[in-house]
Amino acid sequence: MGVATRSPPSRMDLRIATVLAALESRLPIALEEGDAPGAVALAEVEHALAADADAAYAAGALAVVDRLFCTLGLLSKEARAEGVWRFMSFPAWLVARSVLQSLSTTGQSLVSPGYWGTQPAQRDLEEQRALLRQLEERRARYHPTQAAPIRFVHVAWAAIQVGERLLLLHREDRSRPDARGNYVLPGGRFRLADAPVGARPAHSTRELAYGGSGWPAQFLDRTLARELHEELDFVADDDYTATWQADLPLYRRVEGARNHLAYTEYSIAVFAVRLTQRGYLKLLTMQAWRPGAQAWFTLAELDAGRTSAGATAFIDALRPALVGGAPLLVACGASFVPEYRLPGKQKGLDLPLAGGRRLRYGKTGEGVLDLDVPLSDAEAGWLLALGWHAKSLPFAQPAQRPLLDDGWVALQADDVPLLARLRDRLDAAGLPALELVDDAFARLSMPPSAIFFDTALFRCSVLPGALCLRLGAATTPIGTVGPLERTLPVGPSIAATLKHVAGISPLSPKVLVPDSLRRMVNQELAGPARDLGVRQILDGLTYERHHWRLTIGLDDA
Repeated sequence: MGVATRSPPSRMDLRIATVLAALESRLPIALEEGDAPGAVALAEVEHALAADADAAYAAGALAVVDRLFCTLGLLSKEARAEGVWRFMSFPAWLVARSVLQSLSTTGQSLVSPGYWGTQPAQRDLEEQRALLRQLEERRARYHPTQAAPIRFVHVAWAAIQVGERLLLLHREDRSRPDARGNYVLPGGRFRLADAPVGARPAHSTRELAYGGSGWPAQFLDRTLARELHEELDFVADDDYTATWQADLPLYRRVEGARNHLAYTEYSIAVFAVRLTQRGYLKLLTMQAWRPGAQAWFTLAELDAGRTSAGATAFIDALRPALVGGAPLLVACGASFVPEYRLPGKQKGLDLPLAGGRRLRYGKTGEGVLDLDVPLSDAEAGWLLALGWHAKSLPFAQPAQRPLLDDGWVALQADDVPLLARLRDRLDAAGLPALELVDDAFARLSMPPSAIFFDTALFRCSVLPGALCLRLGAATTPIGTVGPLERTLPVGPSIAATLKHVAGISPLSPKVLVPDSLRRMVNQELAGPARDLGVRQILDGLTYERHHWRLTIGLDDA
């Protein structure tokens, strides 16, 4: 391959270089010692240039240099207003000479070859970003009226809301010290390729580069589809549908990823997204396999710009949508509402600790029945593990399967036959509690508060003013559940009742003992006990206290 050679300068290049070289020698002098800088009338400089160089180029070159010096702030404004050049300082004089030396030297460059190429070295990229930031921030700050943007970006954003939380994704420039937030809404910038060639207007490229036209807005649905596929592996219709909801007010700021930084005008469209179950599970899988790639913000956290876990949001352009209770985001609505195959909240399912025992299902106090679904140890272990995860209880060691939100577990191929058979048997028994999707995900498909564990898994101690529950360890196909310990505070009457039933002390005659005291005990402990999988604390044949008993084994302590 031959060595590239520079083309010889044209006659015009040489004449302009001669003018600029002559101009440098005509600059007023500023001394390093700080003496009063010299001055020269602009008309005098123009007259001298016309004599020293080509008069046809002198006036034009001088006008450009004068504009450049004023833009850089090198000249005294007061003197310039009187048609006189006087440099602000010795450093300003040095800048002027450096600029003119560079401009008048044919072949001179201030950067290495390829410095402004499309693939700059990382060091050059950061330097370019800093340079552009300085230029654009100063241009905007010191503009005599209102600076015009030089970069125009059309953006499609997706509002993906589940429950009361909104999904944000890690932004491209999240690691930069000047990043104002680590997370942004899913979606991104329109590219020319998003618009079919035949559908583009005649001057599409120029209008996209210089602004002034909103034609890309009609193709932002295609932008969103591309971005969601890149960011979340979503496929339109299979994983979601998106509907335009609103356009945000134009947003202007010195902004941009990498070295694409300039005073930018953003035209942003927000799309309401509805997820299929497949799409929702893709989100959960991403959360398991790429921790930190996404963050979920409540509207209050979004307004504050930070979650309790420390994730920060870049939401400046979204601020108008957060005014007055975020009506735009509220209008977008829920993207996915999880539904259970067994939705009833009145009945609960008791999971056995091992095979050979029966599942029990029913409403507490009104008949909890054994189901005719014999279980193997492996099946009982899977149900226990799924129930444990559905209640968001921690495994003793890292689980051997990815654990997703809402009780979902990502499966391995050899898990599926056993679980599919178990699902079919439960369905046949009228208990559609096990859900499988795409032979890849499984969960107990019922409210977590309706899932209970075998009382053999528990032990308890009655303490002054508290009941201490202990869950033992058990091995499951996903990993070891337990051990766990929780202390549940109780009021004096309930504490006295528990001590009496446990045989620790007699019940004080001063304590009122209504017939419904057993129910009161269970109700007071219902929330925290149910969170751990305890159906009830006391049961018995009658409401008379001597028939009450603890449902959980009592520790000797």
